[in-house]
Amino acid sequence: MRDQVLMFRRVIITTVLGLFVTVPCWGYPRQTISLKYDCPYETCTCSGAICYFTVGAQDVGLPAGGHPGGYLHAVVDAAEPQLTSTPLHPFYHLWLGDYTYSKIINLGVDINVFSVGVAAENRPVSLVLRNNGHTPDEPLDDCEIVQVGAKHVQRPGRGWKAFDFNVPYDSQVLPQSWVILEGSCKDLTPDEAWLRVIHDVTAVSYVLGEPGGSYDIQTWDLGFDNTRLTIERDGILPFVGHGTFELDEP
Repeated sequence: MRDQVLMFRRVIITTVLGLFVTVPCWGYPRQTISLKYDCPYETCTCSGAICYFTVGAQDVGLPAGGHPGGYLHAVVDAAEPQLTSTPLHPFYHLWLGDYTYSKIINLGVDINVFSVGVAAENRPVSLVLRNNGHTPDEPLDDCEIVQVGAKHVQRPGRGWKAFDFNVPYDSQVLPQSWVILEGSCKDLTPDEAWLRVIHDVTAVSYVLGEPGGSYDIQTWDLGFDNTRLTIERDGILPFVGHGTFELDEP
């Protein structure tokens, strides 16, 4: 067990994370952790501990062409392609767990559409947070909350585009910009569903489209980079801990 913990620490510290600070307009600094797909070789695959997010088995890490540097490349046939967190244990997966405890205030990702079978425009990018009731093989007890983004997917060839989502981690009610995914959260009120998920996120997905929308299946050639989260200055990520990062004083 100790060797496993050391392995995760080594991967996170030396391979996966780039750190930078964002300072809101009132001058109170927050901590942003950005997952970069930089690879030391000509190509690399995303597997095991270093893979926090995936599109599917066809994923490949490319060393150049990202935003900047390496990026996660995927070609997929889908109606609504999505980048989804891997089932790494929440203690080691910085994007999973209790968002209120960690004080996670924002999630984001950079996306590039290299080509698409028919059309990509006129569809938003959505953020989906899920609680699976810790029964991943039983979808009937899942609860999913969705924020449909204001930005739409760019046309192929337009380059990288950033998508960011505010997460009111301390709200006691379902925020106005969020909805419950139809068919999930059985027997829960919207506020109960929000609290169940935000206190125990077991999966994070960035969906190219509005979940439940009517889209045709087509082939997508996509890139993903800078999968990031922002926590308040006094926030605590279980694996990284409190006060790990050096911040600029306002």
